[in-house]
Amino acid sequence: MKGFTCTPEARLLYQDKCPYLGVDELQTAEYEADRLWTASSVAVAKVSLVGVWLSGFIAMAIFVGSLLIRYSHRAAAGSFAR
Repeated sequence: MKGFTCTPEARLLYQDKCPYLGVDELQTAEYEADRLWTASSVAVAKVSLVGVWLSGFIAMAIFVGSLLIRYSHRAAAGSFAR
Protein backbone atom coordinates (compact mmCIF):
# COMPACT_ATOMS: atom_id res chain seq x y z
CA MET A 1 0.00 0.00 0.00
CA LYS A 2 1.34 3.40 -0.92
CA GLY A 3 0.92 6.68 0.90
CA PHE A 4 0.63 10.35 0.03
CA THR A 5 3.42 11.93 2.13
CA CYS A 6 7.01 10.68 2.33
CA THR A 7 8.86 10.30 5.59
CA PRO A 8 11.84 12.63 6.11
CA GLU A 9 14.24 9.72 5.50
CA ALA A 10 12.57 8.77 2.23
CA ARG A 11 12.61 12.41 1.13
CA LEU A 12 16.37 12.46 1.60
CA LEU A 13 16.88 9.25 -0.38
CA TYR A 14 14.34 9.85 -3.15
CA GLN A 15 14.13 13.64 -3.46
CA ASP A 16 12.84 13.79 -7.02
CA LYS A 17 10.51 10.77 -6.79
CA CYS A 18 8.63 11.44 -3.54
CA PRO A 19 5.75 10.65 -2.97
CA TYR A 20 5.46 8.71 -6.26
CA LEU A 21 7.71 5.84 -5.26
CA GLY A 22 7.49 2.52 -7.06
CA VAL A 23 7.91 -1.16 -6.34
CA ASP A 24 11.70 -0.95 -6.50
CA GLU A 25 11.81 1.59 -3.66
CA LEU A 26 9.27 -0.43 -1.69
CA GLN A 27 11.41 -3.53 -2.16
CA THR A 28 14.45 -1.75 -0.73
CA ALA A 29 12.31 -0.85 2.31
CA GLU A 30 11.47 -4.56 2.74
CA TYR A 31 7.87 -3.94 1.65
CA GLU A 32 7.08 -1.88 4.74
CA ALA A 33 5.19 1.20 3.59
CA ASP A 34 5.71 2.97 6.91
CA ARG A 35 9.41 3.26 6.10
CA LEU A 36 8.68 5.34 3.00
CA TRP A 37 5.40 7.13 3.75
CA THR A 38 3.96 8.55 6.93
CA ALA A 39 1.58 6.29 8.83
CA SER A 40 -1.27 8.78 8.51
CA SER A 41 -0.94 9.02 4.73
CA VAL A 42 -0.89 5.22 4.40
CA ALA A 43 -4.03 5.05 6.56
CA VAL A 44 -5.76 7.65 4.39
CA ALA A 45 -4.83 5.66 1.28
CA LYS A 46 -6.25 2.46 2.81
CA VAL A 47 -9.51 4.15 3.84
CA SER A 48 -9.81 5.70 0.37
CA LEU A 49 -9.32 2.32 -1.28
CA VAL A 50 -11.94 0.70 0.94
CA GLY A 51 -14.34 3.56 0.14
CA VAL A 52 -13.87 3.13 -3.60
CA TRP A 53 -14.41 -0.64 -3.39
CA LEU A 54 -17.47 -0.20 -1.19
CA SER A 55 -18.94 2.43 -3.53
CA GLY A 56 -18.40 0.15 -6.51
CA PHE A 57 -20.02 -2.79 -4.74
CA ILE A 58 -23.02 -0.70 -3.70
CA ALA A 59 -23.41 0.64 -7.24
CA MET A 60 -23.34 -2.88 -8.69
CA ALA A 61 -25.83 -4.12 -6.11
CA ILE A 62 -28.22 -1.26 -6.90
CA PHE A 63 -27.88 -1.92 -10.63
CA VAL A 64 -28.52 -5.66 -10.33
CA GLY A 65 -31.38 -5.05 -7.89
CA SER A 66 -33.04 -2.57 -10.21
CA LEU A 67 -32.77 -5.04 -13.10
CA LEU A 68 -34.29 -7.80 -11.01
CA ILE A 69 -37.17 -5.58 -9.91
CA ARG A 70 -37.78 -4.32 -13.44
CA TYR A 71 -37.88 -7.77 -15.03
CA SER A 72 -39.87 -9.36 -12.20
CA HIS A 73 -42.59 -6.72 -12.71
CA ARG A 74 -42.58 -7.37 -16.45
CA ALA A 75 -42.84 -11.13 -15.92
CA ALA A 76 -45.67 -10.68 -13.41
CA ALA A 77 -47.55 -8.31 -15.74
CA GLY A 78 -47.17 -10.74 -18.62
CA SER A 79 -48.63 -13.65 -16.66
CA PHE A 80 -51.78 -11.65 -15.79
CA ALA A 81 -52.38 -10.66 -19.41
CA ARG A 82 -52.98 -14.25 -20.51
